[in-house]
Amino acid sequence: MIGPSPICFRCRHYAGQDRVCAAFPAGIPDAIWKSLDDHQAPVAGDGGLRFEPLPDADPAAIEAELKFRDAMRERMGSA
Repeated sequence: MIGPSPICFRCRHYAGQDRVCAAFPAGIPDAIWKSLDDHQAPVAGDGGLRFEPLPDADPAAIEAELKFRDAMRERMGSA
């Protein structure tokens, strides 16, 4: 397990608590929460909502987080 996705914390749909967002009001799926999916493509049950950065999110920081996630997945053999 990698751990909670920093991407969720930079998404305009994240509720800020309890693994809940507008796309997943019953709880963000483990694959997204654990950084195994960045939710930039459709996921069953997301109601058509996907990752959208907060207006003040730093694009470079988001890119760095995605690269870190990919490197961790590769290191763990999950890529």
